[in-house]
Amino acid sequence: MPVAGEQPGGTQQPWAAHGHELLEPRPVPRHAPPYSSSDTCYVPASPTQAEQAGPAPRLPSVTQITPLRVRPPVDGTWTSRTVDHRVTVVGPRLGRRLQVSPGEPVLRITRLRMVGGDPMGVERLHLPQALVPGLTAADLETGSFYRLPGDRYGIVPTTAAQTIEPTAHSRYQYPTISGMTTADVHALVSSRTERSAAVTRLTSLVVDAGLTGVDVDLEDYWSWSKADFDNYKTFLRRLATALHAKGKRLQVDAPAMTEDAPFYDYAAVSATGVDELVIMAYDHQYDTEPGAACLPITPYDWLKDVTAYAQSKVPDPNRLVIGLPSYGYSAPAPCDLNAVTGNIHFADMRHNPGFSADPATIERRRDPSSGEIRWTSGGVQYDYVDRVSLDRKLAVLTGLGVTKVSVWTLGGANPWFTR
Repeated sequence: MPVAGEQPGGTQQPWAAHGHELLEPRPVPRHAPPYSSSDTCYVPASPTQAEQAGPAPRLPSVTQITPLRVRPPVDGTWTSRTVDHRVTVVGPRLGRRLQVSPGEPVLRITRLRMVGGDPMGVERLHLPQALVPGLTAADLETGSFYRLPGDRYGIVPTTAAQTIEPTAHSRYQYPTISGMTTADVHALVSSRTERSAAVTRLTSLVVDAGLTGVDVDLEDYWSWSKADFDNYKTFLRRLATALHAKGKRLQVDAPAMTEDAPFYDYAAVSATGVDELVIMAYDHQYDTEPGAACLPITPYDWLKDVTAYAQSKVPDPNRLVIGLPSYGYSAPAPCDLNAVTGNIHFADMRHNPGFSADPATIERRRDPSSGEIRWTSGGVQYDYVDRVSLDRKLAVLTGLGVTKVSVWTLGGANPWFTR
């Protein structure tokens, strides 16, 4: 529903923009929000006006109200290319959304949205022509569309309803609930009220949007207390029960382990009703011993050990997913774990000192223990996973009988498998 808003210093007007589409059926990365994020309505209108505008058509989508200053939550540089820019006339339904009379001229704009040079989606915008006289296709290829109306015309849209439509482009869809600190995890799982509210909201979200299920990514496991882990399992058990009652599924992201540990138990978590346990088999560099060179992200032998241990605790291959890396990192040489810059997209990695695209240089730098490309420049260690490395890690997993794999992270020109 359109949202009322007040913004001093500008005239408020209704706006509409809708129809973001993924360009190709790329797998949606674990953790990351789907890239198909469409701004369906920019409407600084009163509640009465919003209600009179009538309901929007029901779509298999997820809608979130967000401040306009927030960019889509995907790492990398966002750019646009205008592929269509024309004047048309508004029909009855869109006229209600824009609060203009049917037959009035409307500017219809189609933009290709890219991150790090990679196509992410197609965005269709509809703007009342009378509000944006002289707006050209080139105006929409630089800067922020959100700021353009205010900077040029004194019109300030204040809120947006962002809608994701992943179901048309992927077989399965799992929105992720994340908590990256023990404090975040504790705040959620230690309170019966918070647990119940989260279960209700998450179940309603995936049911209403027609999504497959929920992915739970609560981390900082090593700092959890026994009570935190017990409450975490209670939360997962209740979420699994609620989701299963609606025909939905539950994925849970788990740390990479090679032996039993007091902070996490694969078998116990799986027993809560989790449909798929996703083992994050990457970031091994954080296990580097003091004074040594930083380890690779996912060495082959370590990947084998992590997988073998996971299979011993979750023997059903349909319930086990192994996560692989598609990113890089940099760190001081020798390694300083407090100064590691992780999750570097390839689009950014190729701008680092010493980077080379020369095939012979790449092969000289390829680490035999991981297949990753590693070099040192100016006292800094660099490491990234390329397509060859990703393919070889996948081969390790298929050789171990793994049938399900996830990848962190897509976008930013990060590699994907050859096949």
